[in-house]
Amino acid sequence: MKKAFILVLCLLLLCSSLFVFASCADAERYYNEDNPYDWIEFGRGDWVDRAGNSGVYERDGSQLTFYQDDVEVFTGTLKDGTFTMKMAGFAVSVYRTPEAKAAFEKEKGKA
Repeated sequence: MKKAFILVLCLLLLCSSLFVFASCADAERYYNEDNPYDWIEFGRGDWVDRAGNSGVYERDGSQLTFYQDDVEVFTGTLKDGTFTMKMAGFAVSVYRTPEAKAAFEKEKGKA
């Protein structure tokens, strides 16, 4: 009986761990080009930033529209690991994944 309980407990722990890791795998974090402590993270249709703001987003190709409490808060474009945040149609910030930042720095060093 004790062995069966331990086996069930281990299986529950394994399943819950897989669920947690699977839910985290979809989100990707982008860091601000000018402030490495500022970030935004996109999941499957949802987003969160360093300040704790969160909401949902819609995607149309590389164009993204972000909402918080059903109100559009900003837009942006996403291409090759680089997210350009726009407000009122003007680019206000650029965010990159660590891989995109490394590629950008490498390309910048060649110029």
